[in-house]
Amino acid sequence: MWRSIMVNWRLSVKAGDLVKMKDIMWWTLQSRKDFTRETGIVLSIDYNAIKVMLNSGEKKCGLVDYWEVLSER
Repeated sequence: MWRSIMVNWRLSVKAGDLVKMKDIMWWTLQSRKDFTRETGIVLSIDYNAIKVMLNSGEKKCGLVDYWEVLSER
């Protein structure tokens, strides 16, 4: 059941959505330099991988689980 909930959540994230990195990721990520407080636009998604363009113009790749949707397209 938990897996189906996560898969359904992943499907709800679409290209063009406004996202931000979850605060808990600061503790989870082994390299703190990968954490950001900036918001960004989802460029693409491939199963559980996501590519996000941040406000600063930087592109960040990671897992969908690291991000939360602020506003849908």
